[in-house]
Amino acid sequence: MSRLDSLRLADILTAIEDVRITLTGIDEQSFLHDRMRRNAVSMSILVISEAARHLSPALKAQRPDVPWRKIEDIGNILRHVYFRVEYKSLWEICVQHLEPLEAAALVLAKESSVD
Repeated sequence: MSRLDSLRLADILTAIEDVRITLTGIDEQSFLHDRMRRNAVSMSILVISEAARHLSPALKAQRPDVPWRKIEDIGNILRHVYFRVEYKSLWEICVQHLEPLEAAALVLAKESSVD
């Protein structure tokens, strides 16, 4: 059974909030040395990736500025090449790329709730 785009967007937004909570008050070096936080963030990024992977092509086409393929690919890395995850890169994703994704997902969620 497939889930609606609106539910997938809600999953993305919840996972972004989980990352935000996990990283509250944490700097990069603290993150890099805290296995529990790295694992929590990794799981949230994995959820974001998996939810994005299952969004409809029509919905993704509404936001071509979002790097959907890169978002999907990070999940493949976390799932299949977990032993080579660069946590510094994961940190950069969190601090540089989640906010624009959140903004896009909020707009898409609002638009999909109107339809």
